[in-house]
Amino acid sequence: MAKNSVVEIHLFGRVDTDLETFENLANAGSLASFGTPYSTGYGNEQFIVELEKAQEEKRAVTYQIHDNWETFEELRANCQSAGISYVAHTANAGEEGWSGGISWRPGMNNEFEFLVRGEKAEPMVPVNILRAAHNKGEEAVAAILDALTANTRIGVIEIAEEFSNAMAAATSIARIAPARRF
Repeated sequence: MAKNSVVEIHLFGRVDTDLETFENLANAGSLASFGTPYSTGYGNEQFIVELEKAQEEKRAVTYQIHDNWETFEELRANCQSAGISYVAHTANAGEEGWSGGISWRPGMNNEFEFLVRGEKAEPMVPVNILRAAHNKGEEAVAAILDALTANTRIGVIEIAEEFSNAMAAATSIARIAPARRF
């Protein structure tokens, strides 16, 4: 992935971390919010509000970061520290559509890199990799497709009740909505 690119990153998963780690994540999220064109961004205290909105709307928190690779790397590192999953799509500056991607989920040792194409960031498998898997058999092809599907799926934000209680106690406000049980 080129470092002079546009990145769209989707954060999702269960928010259940210690407050210091969360503060670092909130700072990184705040910096990322300023990377979106035509956006005034927001302070780190607004990050929890963005998480709450995402939880209520059953979606991920999404940022677009333009030409600021350090912000993208910092956000990814803080997501990993906090155990927050992400899927990011990248586009080289000056080119149309998404061309690459990277994802991470708790339990992974390394990020998963993949190719995508077009405005909808459709995941793809290079022909040479698909052909090599085909030569190994049906199970090898299925394994590649399963890995691609699992690692490119974007989930939703869920705020753990324990985290909500700890945050409320630390800030003396009870405005953080834990995940609803259905």
